[in-house]
Amino acid sequence: MDPDPDPCPVLRRDDRRGGGIAPSANGEAIGTDLDALAAAVPERAGGLRRRDLSSWARGDAGHWSPGVAASYPYEDDDLTIVVDDLIHVCSAEPGMGEVLQRRRLAASEGARPVEVAGHPAVIGESPERGAELRAWINDRCAVRVSAFAPLAVVRSVADAIDWAALAAACPAHAE
Repeated sequence: MDPDPDPCPVLRRDDRRGGGIAPSANGEAIGTDLDALAAAVPERAGGLRRRDLSSWARGDAGHWSPGVAASYPYEDDDLTIVVDDLIHVCSAEPGMGEVLQRRRLAASEGARPVEVAGHPAVIGESPERGAELRAWINDRCAVRVSAFAPLAVVRSVADAIDWAALAAACPAHAE
């Protein structure tokens, strides 16, 4: 038996299916408070001022998951924060965050496990992808903070996220 069953099979099938939005893994009636997700993303972080903030609902422009994204100018590039509510494309079962953390560690050379506000996360950097922190909140939402910047800059921006508000906006799924 697979010790890590795939908690996000819809995402894995993307290259084998046609266009459109796959049926929700947990039911279309489950909503996402995009305003609450956006409110958790800071206007200022790590000495940087947010340039823009956008959000999308499930189905908007082909997005399978609702979410928010913010960018912060950093030197000649942007640092980004992306929060995706995975409730429609993943199982959201207890332990899903740890499974995704282990998979990310196995797929990312130089990444190391960390914990962010009590949630599983991975942090690392590579010449190809820059610095990145990924966290999984309440086995439901995925957060990515990334940039071609020093890891300390990415971490300082991640530290400015309102993790308690994000956890409230991404409640654990109860069937």
